Amino acid sequence: MSGYIFKYQLAMAYFPEVKPETASKLLSKEITRNASLMAALQATGYDHRTPLLSEAAADSDSISR
Repeated sequence: MSGYIFKYQLAMAYFPEVKPETASKLLSKEITRNASLMAALQATGYDHRTPLLSEAAADSDSISR
């Protein structure tokens, strides 16, 4: 689906040293901890239950590594 990325794919880019499931959990934790990132993602239609992120959401560089 053009314009979207699976959340686990983005998570693996940020946390390549762990399994996809663990990377997804770590990404979710980082999103939850960062109020400004969460607000920006929600403005793009982010919902923690969906496995897809829009390109606008995936382009956010507010996630700490």
